[in-house]
Amino acid sequence: MEVAYRDAEYNFATDVLRADHLRGPYYGLRPVPAAISTTLLRTGEDPMLVHSLACCDHLDQETRLSVHALLNSDTVINRIPSELLGEFFMFAHTSHPSSGAATWTPLLLVCRCWFVVAATTPRLWCSLSVSSACTDFLRTGLARSKDCPISVTVNALATDTPLETMDLLEPHLHRLQSYTTGGLRVEDEARLAAYLQNHKMPILESLSPMMFKPGGGSVRLLELNPELFPRLASLSLYFVQISPSSPILEQLTHLHLFGGLGPNFSSYHLAQMLRGCLNLETLKIEQLLVSDRDVLHHAVATVADRVMLTNLTYAFVESEAVVLHRILETIIAPPTACIVLRQLYPSDVQPAELEGGIRVAIPQDRSSVPILRHVTCAMALLTSSVILGAVVDS
Repeated sequence: MEVAYRDAEYNFATDVLRADHLRGPYYGLRPVPAAISTTLLRTGEDPMLVHSLACCDHLDQETRLSVHALLNSDTVINRIPSELLGEFFMFAHTSHPSSGAATWTPLLLVCRCWFVVAATTPRLWCSLSVSSACTDFLRTGLARSKDCPISVTVNALATDTPLETMDLLEPHLHRLQSYTTGGLRVEDEARLAAYLQNHKMPILESLSPMMFKPGGGSVRLLELNPELFPRLASLSLYFVQISPSSPILEQLTHLHLFGGLGPNFSSYHLAQMLRGCLNLETLKIEQLLVSDRDVLHHAVATVADRVMLTNLTYAFVESEAVVLHRILETIIAPPTACIVLRQLYPSDVQPAELEGGIRVAIPQDRSSVPILRHVTCAMALLTSSVILGAVVDS
């Protein structure tokens, strides 16, 4: 869009992504000559006359655009207050949040009026994603979201420089509310770990670092200092490990663990982590790999070893027997909690190993897990790669 008239204070080099300087009805275009605007007023609401005037061959391209902009300003939809039109756009944005920007960005192409309203509605630009090597949408969103809290999702597999986004975000860390990065490579681990150890994110509530481990390999220990992340409440770890005794665990309300957390991470470390998560509301553990996966411990945990998760409302555990066993003998779940347990078996499991079913994962002392006294559903499902046993209580 050509900007014919710029404010003296407008810095085109730094504010090119903003539209605050554009004003209707022309939004940067050259005003329509007085003779033509007078003719437009005379045509009134006659659509044929308006169309013929706007398409006159003697008008140059920029004047035609100015005529269209003037006509659009008088349409019914553009007569409503910009704040209300912005709310319409927000509805289109929030109706399908999982679809990202694709659901509402076409609104920018309707007309200049809609472009300016959308570009100057900061809340529209608060959920930002990077799904390719191009970071233009992120740069645009950071400028147009102004001082609003932002959520950023980065698909690291789709870009050659996945952590370039961290450099772009650095001036905005004070308003970063959620950060998800998927598919970080091994060579990016050290930089991400160092970045999180040296930058404060005062309103960050959700953090999801996801490493790409096609062939396994070591897992870097991630240090999260509560002083740097005072509001962190949701943590999802994909092939990323934090210390089982990390003080950050106590402030978490949502915890999601997936895959291997390191070659030396055992079910005992998992139990230690859970004992530190005193305020958990939701717990999700999927395909968790532990170093003692081939040894099922039947030692009975004492009452002192268990932790009461008073706020727990939902837990989903899908792992091998040793992980289920360790969780069930570590936590005390409220009777009102919804808990789903799925026991995984390796694809080469022997028939003799199936005889015990999910019972081998259940601790001898079941008094601390009310779910096991109120089983409402039990089932077995055979798939091509694993066999799942499930106990569900709702």
